Amino acid sequence: MINLNKSVQYISENRQETIQALLNFLPCDVLLFWSENEELCKLQQEQWFPLLQKLKQDFSLNFKTTCSLDIPDNVEVTNLFANMLNDMSETELTVCMLCAERLKSVISGFMVAKKQISAEQAFQVANLEEYYQTNYWGIDVTAEKMRQQIKEELLQIEEYFYGKMS
Repeated sequence: MINLNKSVQYISENRQETIQALLNFLPCDVLLFWSENEELCKLQQEQWFPLLQKLKQDFSLNFKTTCSLDIPDNVEVTNLFANMLNDMSETELTVCMLCAERLKSVISGFMVAKKQISAEQAFQVANLEEYYQTNYWGIDVTAEKMRQQIKEELLQIEEYFYGKMS
């Protein structure tokens, strides 16, 4: 169980540091790095592309993606994103940070904070590649246990701040 009251207090007292941490992690967001594997890329196209399109349409955030390990150049969109983070309420920023830490995805955290997707959806999207790999290599029981713990924490975060989502 995470102590959400302490998290809220910490993020409230360290707002600018929290925003900077999110911006520092943004270039490494899992949703920006697509696979060269045709089958996995198709799944990413089905699940990630609609989210990126929604960000573009609803928030004018046009993130560039890559199929390599080179970090895509998203300087312009990062500046716009920084302004959006600064404009977030305490609740939204807290949700964004707590989700981003667990999902390895600032983008997914932002979308949960803005109620664009549920914590459950964000978990599925952020773990797409891991679940794809389990189809080939089998389930690592310890890793799956950790994923389920993260999922429970995400649902706890969402319920604490927004109530039960449908």
